[in-house]
Amino acid sequence: MNSRTPIRLNIGSVMIMMLFAVVCLILLASLSLLAANSRLREAERFAEHSTAYYAADYEAVRMFNSAPEPLADGDVYEYSVKVDDYRVIEVALISDGEAYHIARWQLVSTREWSPEGGMTLFDAEDEVTLYDD
Repeated sequence: MNSRTPIRLNIGSVMIMMLFAVVCLILLASLSLLAANSRLREAERFAEHSTAYYAADYEAVRMFNSAPEPLADGDVYEYSVKVDDYRVIEVALISDGEAYHIARWQLVSTREWSPEGGMTLFDAEDEVTLYDD
């Protein structure tokens, strides 16, 4: 009689745990890569905006240094410098008769604001009872 018993390898549960661990590590690596890529794009946008702002600020300082001589006390000299397509630096200088002093040096958005939409929070036609008497 040939009494062969089949060879069984009991590695099913270990294999499932290893497969689960590998899938978790791949998922974690993918999320880390996406987060790093997002932070890189954000840093590049910030660098572009900062470079544009400081270039415009430099130009505004240069214009301030070359402002015409004040003619009278209270004389106002205003100008603006474009930062990018939707922002400008607005400068207002006021004189005391001898020199100009900065009255305003402000970054201003040139986009026209429009609300995205409304949301009804309370309909006055409905009667609301807070407490039962």
